[in-house]
Amino acid sequence: MKKTVSAVLALLILAGTLTVGIGAQRFVYDETFTIGNADASADGKANGQDAYMIKSYLAGKTYALDNICLDAADMNADGAVNATDAYYLKCLLAGKMEVSDFENGRQIYRLTVGKNDISQYSVVVPKGYTEKKNAYYAAQQLQRYIRIATGYEPPILNDGTLPEKAIVIHDVERSTELGQRLGTEGYIYEVTDGVLNIYGTYRGNMYAVYEILENYLGFRFYDDEYTFSYKHRTVDIPEGTSVEVQPKLKFRYCGQNVTRGNTNYYFPARQNGTQINGYAEERYGYKYGPHGPNAHSYSYYWQYGTGTMPPDDGTMTLEQRYQAKFDSGEVKNEYNWQPCASNDTVYNTLFTGMLDNLRRLENWGMDCYAFTTREKHLVEEGQKSVSFSLNDNEKYCTCRFCNLKANGKLNSKTGEWITPPEGFSGLYVDLANRAARDIQQYYPGMRVHTILYNHDIPTTVKPDKNLIVFYCGQGCNNHFINSGECTNLGQLGKENNIKTAASLKAWGALCKETGAEMWYWYYGVTYAYYLVSLPCVFNIYYDYKFMYEECNVRGIYYEGGGRTYNFETVKAYMSTKMEWEPDMSYEQYIAYLKEYLYMYYGDGYEKIFEFIEMENTAGDLCGTCFVSNFDRPGDMFSYAYIDEHYEYMRQLLCDALEAADRDEYRQRIRILLICFDFLGLSSSYDRMYTDGDEASRALYEQRYTDMYNGIKNYGLQVFSDPSTYSLPNEIDFTVNPMTQIYEFGSRRAGVTP
Repeated sequence: MKKTVSAVLALLILAGTLTVGIGAQRFVYDETFTIGNADASADGKANGQDAYMIKSYLAGKTYALDNICLDAADMNADGAVNATDAYYLKCLLAGKMEVSDFENGRQIYRLTVGKNDISQYSVVVPKGYTEKKNAYYAAQQLQRYIRIATGYEPPILNDGTLPEKAIVIHDVERSTELGQRLGTEGYIYEVTDGVLNIYGTYRGNMYAVYEILENYLGFRFYDDEYTFSYKHRTVDIPEGTSVEVQPKLKFRYCGQNVTRGNTNYYFPARQNGTQINGYAEERYGYKYGPHGPNAHSYSYYWQYGTGTMPPDDGTMTLEQRYQAKFDSGEVKNEYNWQPCASNDTVYNTLFTGMLDNLRRLENWGMDCYAFTTREKHLVEEGQKSVSFSLNDNEKYCTCRFCNLKANGKLNSKTGEWITPPEGFSGLYVDLANRAARDIQQYYPGMRVHTILYNHDIPTTVKPDKNLIVFYCGQGCNNHFINSGECTNLGQLGKENNIKTAASLKAWGALCKETGAEMWYWYYGVTYAYYLVSLPCVFNIYYDYKFMYEECNVRGIYYEGGGRTYNFETVKAYMSTKMEWEPDMSYEQYIAYLKEYLYMYYGDGYEKIFEFIEMENTAGDLCGTCFVSNFDRPGDMFSYAYIDEHYEYMRQLLCDALEAADRDEYRQRIRILLICFDFLGLSSSYDRMYTDGDEASRALYEQRYTDMYNGIKNYGLQVFSDPSTYSLPNEIDFTVNPMTQIYEFGSRRAGVTP
């Protein structure tokens, strides 16, 4: 079973919050403490008890040492609690001083670097640098958030001067020894003689700045619209600080349903995938991974490769000529066609199409597609990749040659393989190997990535060093991959996580042996049935850690999206955390999770956390293995568990709603309550309605009515395709809500009692 803990994140000293809008980014300012309230009492006021707390602290009493709020007790903001603070508190209590004498209205009263006040500092970038450079962009981010936190805006200097007190952003040349050590995204920051030095190449400076903003200034970039900010009395980036970081995963992308402000979300989360729309120029440090088609590309390349390029007669631009060639090509349905992997003519057509695609991208004039000029060095370093990959189906070619290679030929007399079986995985990996080798004569260093739907281990085929094996899909979403708890083959009847875990390890070993890279496409999103949540919040931790530590996975694509309700944003956020820290402890994971729940739902976050634990338990007890993009709500939960705990789980949400002190929190929790009532009423239908008494039926009808009206009032989409399932025109209390809205709660009989 999944482990769960309920330890409180020490960072969270709960208090009221204030939201302030600045452009498209809104800041949630957490008050965290009240000056003088040293015992952090609920009334939020300074009184005699606080004076006694400081006195006890100075006397070394254990209770005070463990429970004092140091920020609130540090009256003079010198970074320590001493007799002077006790004196000032007495003056405050006696009315000789006011709270305003100690506050300045900022989230950080005093920010220092090596004990030097931030007001003495400038941000220095290399001489002549402008906004086009990522180092300058990093400087702008630091400048902006220091101003927001402290009120002081350090100037940015690019004239070659170096003041005595400075934050210096060094744009390291990638070809230097330090540049080779840092790579594309690594960074160093250190404080020496009061100077904060930051070192990075393409993106490292930007990442270092975001780490400083989080670890020292208290910012949390948890949403593309909202940014959380903790309040601190004093913050010092101490003398002698020395931090060096290398990303553990090379490719990190989490498809999100909050993508309106990429710079407010993706970049602070250290996401680097090219699927992040726009922001691919040097100012943002370029990007990593797939260029052009994200994954499924064979039908796309076939259409290019079979088309006819119009002559260059001056009537069409090059872009128009490529488009005309594509339009004139043969169209193949990506959902029911895979190319023959044994025919040279087929391969040449696909490879020609891939070259057409790359050349067209180059001529768009965008930095990220300048494969042979401005970004040639990034291609040579393996930062860029191009798809040469399966269409979105498993209808593999079964011609005589493909079938022979995939399934092998056995000598019936000796029992020995005449032709060893490579599996359809090996068949198409070998096809991609060929492209990975051939592309080098056109774009040296360009890597090719190929989707792996069939996970069988080939006998002799091994991935080329320029290949990225993009492993797609676990056997089930119910159990974490390495749990060993799967009991059947799930909805697809193909494999469970026991087989997935074994094949992941084997493919990881193959990639490590040849120098190929392995990425994983993770399906954690609720695909279609939006009134319920795919209960896999804790799986993300175990799955990512297993893949990173035991399977040599070095890139993760989290299939996100869906809607913003039912913990979809929670799962996506936790995915970004694990992509950056795939080796974190479980306790740290829970701390991040609880912090997010606090930022997203407010003071009732512990209730929400307990609700998530119980919802995931209901998933554990469903009695089968379910798959996120195929199974229905009834396949993913134990009706018996939900029915037994319906009232308690519902009360958790009601308690969280009562604790919420902001409209945004209350709306999010109300939507959770609406969605849970759908699952709860569906699970409790027989008990409350069919076999219920007058009182239970009345309660059932009231909740159903409130749920129905809530779905309408909030405009909640119940299914990905409204023409398939949508909210009925009127309520029919004689029909289970699961059946009324989704027709069939489950595609398999007997899954839930």
